[in-house]
Amino acid sequence: MERDVDNTGRTGAENTENSGTQDEPVMEQDAVSDREKLEGIIDQTIADVGPQRVRHIAGIVRERSAESGLSIPEDEQANAISAAVGRHTAHHPAPGSAD
Repeated sequence: MERDVDNTGRTGAENTENSGTQDEPVMEQDAVSDREKLEGIIDQTIADVGPQRVRHIAGIVRERSAESGLSIPEDEQANAISAAVGRHTAHHPAPGSAD
């Protein structure tokens, strides 16, 4: 006997087909290039650790890129990281630095 798993009155396949849940990451629903994914990873990493720790950012970006299955050459990753850190630093100078 199928059971009503979420107290909606729906059972079994009915319950899972119409549950309204998101089963895949939103990112996978749209076609996104590896470069766009890399830029997103870099931006999130800078938000997580701040722009002053470039070597630390590079290490995290390499890990996150590998976990995401990106196949972008390391020199291209390094260039993208440098550019993103430069943009972020230009918009958000370190405390005590001159504008």
